[in-house]
Amino acid sequence: MGTDQGENVIEQKRLTRMRKAFETCFGPAEGLVLSRAPGRVNLIGEHTDYNGGYVLPMALEFDVALVGRASGGHDVRLFSLDFNEHVSFAARDLAFDRERQWVNYPKGVMKFLMEAGAQVGAFDAVISGTVPIGGGLSSSAAFEVAVAGMLLEFAGKKLDGVRLAKLARRAENDFVGVPCGIMDPFVSVFAEKDKATFIDCKTLEHRSLPLFGKRHEFLIANSMVKHSLGETEYHARQEECREGLSALSSVVGRRETLRDVTDDEYRDARQMLRPEVRKRLDHVFSENRRVLDAVDAMNRGDASAFGGLMNASHDSLRTDYEVSCRELDVLVESARTVKGVLGSRMTGGGFGGCTVSLVEMRAAAAFIETVGTEYRKAAGLNAEFLRTRAAEGATVMHLP
Repeated sequence: MGTDQGENVIEQKRLTRMRKAFETCFGPAEGLVLSRAPGRVNLIGEHTDYNGGYVLPMALEFDVALVGRASGGHDVRLFSLDFNEHVSFAARDLAFDRERQWVNYPKGVMKFLMEAGAQVGAFDAVISGTVPIGGGLSSSAAFEVAVAGMLLEFAGKKLDGVRLAKLARRAENDFVGVPCGIMDPFVSVFAEKDKATFIDCKTLEHRSLPLFGKRHEFLIANSMVKHSLGETEYHARQEECREGLSALSSVVGRRETLRDVTDDEYRDARQMLRPEVRKRLDHVFSENRRVLDAVDAMNRGDASAFGGLMNASHDSLRTDYEVSCRELDVLVESARTVKGVLGSRMTGGGFGGCTVSLVEMRAAAAFIETVGTEYRKAAGLNAEFLRTRAAEGATVMHLP
């Protein structure tokens, strides 16, 4: 994550609104720092990150941005422009807030920055987000990374990107209480414009990959639903993977993650697993292979092959990992009927949220019309369609 002294990294109109809100809430808009971090869409590699596997996301132009300054006072004062909500809390009182869940994201970041040795004090900030909330596009990681970037700037402290991503993940896991993997904050930090980011979630090795040029785009469809069973089922899938790893370790020797079990070892031992666990692991092992094949396809510029892997990924998530839902399946199935759609799959944790489709640019309008119409007929809901380019990772800059 770099510091930029001049480039305008968010829309000027939005920045003007944020500065005016800051002036209204906290006084003269002088000496301000802007920190923003993008959301992400995962192109392929779902439910592999917490198993030490491979993922291939790209950052979105949709982000979470903060404009603020250190105050020298005792209280952190925040204003959410999107929710028109003011909150404040003592900078030295970072107790979990059960009533205002969103406040726990900056609190968690502050707590672990302090543990990392940063001099974190009170500050004032206005928050503005464009990442759809609840759509599985990582608004929470974007918020955490943006907060961390601002506070590090105030403290005059640097953290390398890997440590920053780990800190944001720790805030979400250990403070907020969401057992997410490393992918979301990692891509929010390391993403490059017009590129996808391949991440090995075990070693944290990563590299940027070219997209498919101006003739293709990844188009997101938001189902506008999030089923309540998603959180409990997410925990259940993690537990099933742990059970599978433990069972395999008893046969092939102790392994730290499922990534440490070879395909041949798994093939020889999978029948010993109870059926549900076997299905979950079938997905994880096949999905890791699909990500590596997708990287090869992306390097070759083979959009058709990439699309086929996306289709296979969704089918596996639906039948083996069982984290899709009727709304997501309708979006995917209707997308696959559109000429010029090369592949479509659910993205994110599942049980609602979004799909992502690889679409020929000339077919985008037909995609939106057809999928939107079929979704209204089948689900009685209006899907939200998001067109975005791959964006750069987190940025911090001093405002003039």
